[in-house]
Order: sequence, then structure tokens, then C-alpha cells
Amino acid sequence: MPELLSAHGDRWGRESTGTEPHDAPGPRWSGDIPMDHLHLTHRSSVHLRRWTRTGPAEFRFTAVWPDARGGRAPVPARHAGPDPMLVAATYRQAGLLIAHSAYAVPRANETLLQNLNLTVDPDRPLPAHGPVALDVLARCAELGRRGGAPTGLHIEAEIRHADGALLARIDSDFSWMSRAVYRRLRGDKADAAWDPTPPPEPVDPASVGRATARDVLLAPAAPGRWRLRNETRNPLLFDHRVDHVPGLVLVEAVQQAARALAGPGFRPVSAANTFDNYVELDAPCLVEATARPADGGGTVIVDVVGRQTGRVCFRGTVSGRPAS
Repeated sequence: MPELLSAHGDRWGRESTGTEPHDAPGPRWSGDIPMDHLHLTHRSSVHLRRWTRTGPAEFRFTAVWPDARGGRAPVPARHAGPDPMLVAATYRQAGLLIAHSAYAVPRANETLLQNLNLTVDPDRPLPAHGPVALDVLARCAELGRRGGAPTGLHIEAEIRHADGALLARIDSDFSWMSRAVYRRLRGDKADAAWDPTPPPEPVDPASVGRATARDVLLAPAAPGRWRLRNETRNPLLFDHRVDHVPGLVLVEAVQQAARALAGPGFRPVSAANTFDNYVELDAPCLVEATARPADGGGTVIVDVVGRQTGRVCFRGTVSGRPAS
């Protein structure tokens, strides 16, 4: 795995702004995890338990992943190693809590996810039954300021098992805008409604590493191509009404497309995701995956792209290991 976060020094190659988060919590642990700060409505989806500030722009969280087969999270049918979806969801919650609670970003603002990169250790299997206790360390760098407030953040984090074993590293850049600016940007799309029509029939759940059809985001289209399924009836993927397909759904769609192309037993190790345009709810989105030539080192690399109405909306590259 790549170099881990350290308690000292900045390896991002960025200059520190020297500013501290607004009203950052003290060194004592806080169990106050406001649901609205996580942008969630279902308590069962919350992974964070406690948090504290450990430095000017550094934070620590305790978290819990649910029983791997308890139905509370879309986990792989064959549970081995950290699930990238759970890694991304936990990171998202930590990032939003930091933004709203530590940097005073108004809850009414709209968050724009620009990219998301993660690395997991597939050789650290987690128990198939029972919750998994976690320790999450996060560090922030401001991406700009306007009117005395940050306009975006780069947040890098590592997720460890409570026993100290490293499970994952993840980072992303995200920014936010006021609701008024967002509505001008989105136009009539800002009022888009969820389509009550059931999504198209899914591919075999096992082919994308999932146990149930409701967790599958791909429908057959052509070899190496699928139609994105907006399974809005699944609260784990679509927690609340929004006017576009959520970013984490796209992260999961990239993972599923890579698994479908690479074949059974594929174990993702890293993923790099970029978001170019919103994926709308009222038009088909085609997901295409292409495998790169073998590098001779046993690594499988799959490039994934999502297109809608002729535009590239999201891209991802997943690297992993074939079935052993």
C-alpha cells in the first residue's frame, strides 16, 4: 500500500494556510454526530460514533461497520477485505462532519465532489459476522478562500481496525456553493423528481460482488457495457431525494463494472474516480469498462467511463488482483 499518513509533516506538496477550523472541538471526544451534518436520514447508515480534533486541521474518529451479512450495507457476496463502498461511505461522513462542524460550512450549501481515490488492503479479511470497530484519522488542506471562508477542502484519511491494522487510505477534493448559485447552475434540473418506475433488470449480483439484486447498479447492455440502474428504493444507496445520481453511487458503479469485466474472484486494491458532469435521473447513463493489457505483475487494471446524452459524466480506474 502507498505511504501512510504521518502525525507530522505535509506530504501533499501544498503550503499550509495557517488557519484553523472555525469553532473546532477541543481535545476531548465528542459523541455529537448530527444527522443533518452527514446528509443522512437513516440512522442505520451512520458509521461514525465519536470524534475529536488532534491538530490545527487534523481529526480522529471512532466508527463501526455493521455486521457484514446483516443487511445494513451492500457488502460483497464473498466477504474478504475491506469493502470499497464502506470505505467511501465512512470517509464521506467524516468529510461532511468536518466541513459543517469544524469549518462552519452552512448545511444548506451544496457539496460538489470532484474526485475520490482509495486504496484498500485485500489481504486483511474482516469477520463475516459481527460489527467491525474502526479508528479513522483525517487531515485537511484548504483549496481556496473567499469572503474569509474556505471554498473547498482536500481531505486525506486512513481507516484502521481498532487493533491498529491498516485497512484503507482515501482522499478527495470537494467544494461547495450556496443553494442560490446551485439553482442557477442546475436550472430546471434542480427540481428533478425521482422516477418511480422500477429500474431495468440487474446483472447477476454475484458477477459484481454483491449478494442481492437491490444492491446491483448495472443492467445488461452489451459486452463490457451496462446501463446504470437508479435503485432509488435502496436507502443505502439513495438515502434521500436529490436531483441527480449521488457521487457514491457512481463510485460503486465503477467498482461493479470493474468486477463484472475482470471476472469472479477479482479483488480491488485501488480506485481513482473523477466526476465531470452530473448524472441526471431522467436519461439513460451507459457505463463502459475496458481492461488494460496485462502488465506481467499480476495486476488487473480496468478503466471505466460513464456517459449520458453524449457527455462523459464520470471516470474511474480500478486496479486489483485476479482470482487466486
